[in-house]
Order: sequence, then structure tokens, then C-alpha cells
Amino acid sequence: MTLHIGRLAGAARRLLHVPQRFLLLAAGLVWTAAGGMLLARASAWLLRFGTHLVLRYAIALVGGLAFFFLLFGGISRKHVERIVAIGEPRPFLFSFFDIRAYLLMALMITTGVLVRTFRLIEPSLLYTFYACMGTPLLLAALRFYHAFASFEAPGLGLSRE
Repeated sequence: MTLHIGRLAGAARRLLHVPQRFLLLAAGLVWTAAGGMLLARASAWLLRFGTHLVLRYAIALVGGLAFFFLLFGGISRKHVERIVAIGEPRPFLFSFFDIRAYLLMALMITTGVLVRTFRLIEPSLLYTFYACMGTPLLLAALRFYHAFASFEAPGLGLSRE
């Protein structure tokens, strides 16, 4: 059996280029994973060690809503608009973010890991902040899912596949 590298590369390219609307789904899944991970970490710690849980979750909810309306709502809207404006019918799977967004995501993850590892912030405050940040990420994911579900080809009234 002969292995044809060219055929494998072509198949990989086809797998990594998806219908445009699936970029919206991929972005929603990434934002859901990030928000869910932050909320899960926060809840696990706060339920085990935290005090004043109702107050902490209320702060996280109010802060999370503020972050969404002041920051993440606009960021997710811009990403949706950029994805919808992509001219290719089958763009590269990971083009749901631009390079700036990937760099920002890497910076946020690195900062979170360093703050937690070196205990730069008292854990009950850190995990309250994690809960606060998970909320707008999940809300932003809903914007991507809505855009995925309602994605239509311009002027045709048909969903792009």
C-alpha cells in the first residue's frame, strides 16, 4: 500500500476548511469552554472553601453582566461581523478569531495561570473573579450560537452550508 502525502495533505486541508457558518459554532464552543472552565473552577473552590457564597455569586453575576455589556458584548459582536463578512465559502477552521484575539486569549490564560500558581491574589477573591469572568464568556457564546443558527447567505434567504 502506497502512502500519498499529497492526498493526505489535500484531505487535511478539506477537513480544516469548513462552511463559513461553522466558524460561528466553533467560536461559540471555544467561548463556552472558557466560560464553563472558569465557572467550574470558581464553583468548585467557592463551594468547598468559600464564605458568603450568595454575596460572592451576586458580585460575580453583576460584575459579569457589566463586563459583558461594557466589553465582551462588543468584542463578540465584532467577531460575528468579521466572520459573516469573510468572503470565502469554506474558510480555515481557526479563522473564527484574528491574530490579535488569539494573542489576547494567550495573554489572559497565561496571566490566570501565573496569578493562581504564584498566589498573587487571595484565592477567594481570585475565584470570585473567575466566576465574574465566566459569565460574560458564556453570554458571548450565546451570540455566536444565535448567529450560527440564523446565518443566511446574503440576498438568497438560504442558509450557507
